[in-house]
Amino acid sequence: MDVQPSSAGLRDLPSREPPLGGDQPISAAPPSSSASPAGEAAPAPRERPDPSSQPAQDRRQAEVENLDRLSKVVIAVIPALVAALAVVGGATGGLARMFRDDSMAARSAVGLIFLSFALAAFTRRSPTVRRSGAGIVDRPAGARAGLLIVSGVILVVGIAWAFETQIGVMGNGQAPVVTGTVTPTPTGDSLDGHVAATGVKSTSRIVVFAFESSDGNGDSRSKKVPLYYSKTGPDPNGHVDVHVVAQVPASDLQAYPYLFVTAVLGEAQRDCDGALIEGHGPAAPTQTACLTLARPGGPAPGASQAPAALSTPTVLTVPGTISWTPTALRLVQGQRFVVHATGMVSFIPTAPPVGPDGATDSHPGVCVLPGRDHHAALIGRIRGQTSGQPFLVGQNLDAVAAQSGELDLGINDVGVDNNGGSFQASVQLASQ
Repeated sequence: MDVQPSSAGLRDLPSREPPLGGDQPISAAPPSSSASPAGEAAPAPRERPDPSSQPAQDRRQAEVENLDRLSKVVIAVIPALVAALAVVGGATGGLARMFRDDSMAARSAVGLIFLSFALAAFTRRSPTVRRSGAGIVDRPAGARAGLLIVSGVILVVGIAWAFETQIGVMGNGQAPVVTGTVTPTPTGDSLDGHVAATGVKSTSRIVVFAFESSDGNGDSRSKKVPLYYSKTGPDPNGHVDVHVVAQVPASDLQAYPYLFVTAVLGEAQRDCDGALIEGHGPAAPTQTACLTLARPGGPAPGASQAPAALSTPTVLTVPGTISWTPTALRLVQGQRFVVHATGMVSFIPTAPPVGPDGATDSHPGVCVLPGRDHHAALIGRIRGQTSGQPFLVGQNLDAVAAQSGELDLGINDVGVDNNGGSFQASVQLASQ
């Protein structure tokens, strides 16, 4: 039996075929957030960049690039300046002297240079960033520029300090110091001298010349017999240290009773007054150091030429650490005696030593002799029933005994416990 579907029932069923014809156009619903799958968050809308912020970003980028280039220059300049400093300091000896003589300044200068390098390198780091509601914000370029300026200032200070310290420890070079003694030997006399100088530039030389002289002037009018010659440059620290040794024959005693040792900051041999030994030119007394030594047995300065009337020299050492040293020589009142002295004594460890004539500046309250002059000089006294008044001996003395007694030699210093060095004295007595 055929069953016909009811038209009412067909209307209840949805149509699975699209309608034919163009009377009812198909309209597509626009996509919306409601169409997203369940449980998924909708993506945030993308903000378009603000065209007005582009010039500011370009300016910041240009500033960063300029700072990067400048920091590269600073980082390259620092090693070049340090290398130049090392070359100059090594050539002149100032670098070694700076670290030795002024180590605190040397370490500080080097520390400033390294700090400058570290700050310049720090400015090379990429700027830190942070996010905000307006986007990415760069660290201000002004902070990096400030670090770079501080780095440059520190570099200039460190380099200038290093150069100034080198110049200070190098000095300008002074006339050397000459010390020495002459000692009697069986065949004559033995000259033992020492020349020392500091602050000598690497291009300078110290010329040492020792000679016998017919008088106590040692100048261009004196007759001379050369004994020793040398030309010496400084070590890396600017020091010159020369040991002078020469033998003087006994046969020259009467004709050449004096010995001289001259040391010159320069290239030529000079007399004791600074005049050139050979050639012509101006004298240079301020650049010449001179040591005068009277040979034992020779005529005393200012005394009559009567060496035969004097006894054989008695040579003894007078320590700087002993107030009085006996000579074991007995004098009679009115008897002539002659003393020649050499050597060096220091009255405090930190002060430069002085010769038999003592210090050239005044030292009140520390001298055995009345007054404040000739501190740490060689002095004498005649010790009889009572000790006579002390008197200055110095480098040369030709005197008459004020009383009878034994001759003592001592140091013009009330406190000798911190002294150093010694004098070598040659004593002769006139025959009675």
